[in-house]
Formats: sequence, C-alpha cells, structure tokens
Amino acid sequence: MNKKKFNKLHNILYEMAKTSGNMAGKATSFISSPNKLDNIKTAVYPEALLAFLSQKNLLKLSERITESTANIYDKALDAEYLRTHIGGPNHRMFDGGHDIAGAWEAVKNASKDDSFVQETAALANSLWKDLNTEMGLPFRTINKSSYDETAAWVSKSIPTADKSWFYDLLSYDSFEILAGALSAVGVLFALKNEDLDSLAELLGSAGIIAIISANPLLGILMVLTAAYAYFIKKMEFKSIKFGSGAAVSSVSMGIFALFNLSLFFEFILVLIIGSLIKKR
Repeated sequence: MNKKKFNKLHNILYEMAKTSGNMAGKATSFISSPNKLDNIKTAVYPEALLAFLSQKNLLKLSERITESTANIYDKALDAEYLRTHIGGPNHRMFDGGHDIAGAWEAVKNASKDDSFVQETAALANSLWKDLNTEMGLPFRTINKSSYDETAAWVSKSIPTADKSWFYDLLSYDSFEILAGALSAVGVLFALKNEDLDSLAELLGSAGIIAIISANPLLGILMVLTAAYAYFIKKMEFKSIKFGSGAAVSSVSMGIFALFNLSLFFEFILVLIIGSLIKKR
C-alpha cells in the first residue's frame, strides 16, 4: 500500500473512531440532559433506524420468537391452502384466510364451542404470528391468475423489481408497521416544531426505504406528509436535505445487503457511516 492510500485509509478510520466516541459521549450524557428528545435525535439517526427495521433478518428472528404449534384457528386460516396448496409459500395472498375479514370468518367457524372473547383472542394471536414472518399478511385476497400476470409485467417493466418485491408491495408485516409508526412520530415532532430540515431528511429517507423495501404503508405516509407540508403548511424544503436522508438510507440498505454481520454490528456500522455522510 502506497503512502497516499495509507493516509486516506488512516483518515477514514480516524473519522469512524471519532464518530464512535462522540456517540458514546452522547449516550452517557443522555440522562443528565434537560432535553432528552434532542439527544434522541442526535444520538440515533432516523434514517439508519428505518433502514434497520426494513431487514428481513429481523423477521426471521421475530418468527423464531413467536412461532408455536398450529392450533385449530391457525389451521382454519390455512384451510384452503391445506386443501389445494394454492400459491405455495405465498398462499396467504390467495387462500382467503389471511386478510382481516377472511381470517375472522375462518376463526368464527373453527369451533362451535368457543366464545366471542376466545375468538377475538384467537384471531389476534394467529394474525400476530403471521405478521412476524417474512411473508407477512396481505392487504386483501387476490385472484392468483391476475396476480401472476401483474407480477410478470412488473418484473419485466420495472428495473430491479421482481416477483418477491411485488408480493412484498401487496403485503405488510410487523416491522413495516413499526417503521410507519416511528416515522409518523418523527413527522409530528418536525411539523410541530416547524423543523424543515429534519422533515425533509425524514421524507427523503423514508421515501427511498419505502421503494427499496416495498413498504406501501411508509410510502403512503410520506406522500400524505409531503402534500400536507407543501400545500397546507406552505413549507418549502431544501433539496440537499432530501438527498442527505436518501443517501444515508441507501448506504445503510446497501451495507445490510452486502455484509453478513450480526444485526447489532450492522446497526452500529450504519450509525457511524450515517454520521460521516451527514458531516460531509
């Protein structure tokens, strides 16, 4: 390695180490600060957190935590699939037992001896287990032939999109809901404080994540937020702030895709790189 490359590598490592030190300092002073919300904003980058919540590895972990032996209600939701094997691993989109209305009908008809309270609890339990899986739950049941035709068109017509991305677009899971909820909280704080820079960064970050991870809940929230801020509140954003949020999220998603690290180390690495990008 020549001297020029060595100096460049040294500078990068130094910046990363300094950033880690700054984060540690923020963490230790969190309790003593009079404004804890400001510490949350500076110590944890929303862009990195949203990217982190979009990882399928989190769903694999949550599935292992919530999985249990199938009961009569779980089997009732899967009845059509167990009978016909429609859709294979994607059967929830087509079997009629996994959208909210279909699941409720399946649970009600699973047993004649249970009460309304038992049925409600069983519905919540079955849907919660399915929410914490990679396949998630569909927004509505779809005809499989129509789905296959549209999925084929999407994979051919939209760059980088494939059939799994299209399936994800038409379904939702627990971490997509969590990402949307956290984004909504961030939006409310930014609007309340009229913090245009933070709002623009959040819109850029959540927008790119919604596209890459096929999260329609997050995408719809960001579109409505942008429309409200621009047309109702008459806010004007700096394009560089949109770009900053999108850049941190894009780099974060790239790191998760390329490196086979533990979730903890991936998150720490994203925080460091996110801080470096914002400084530059």
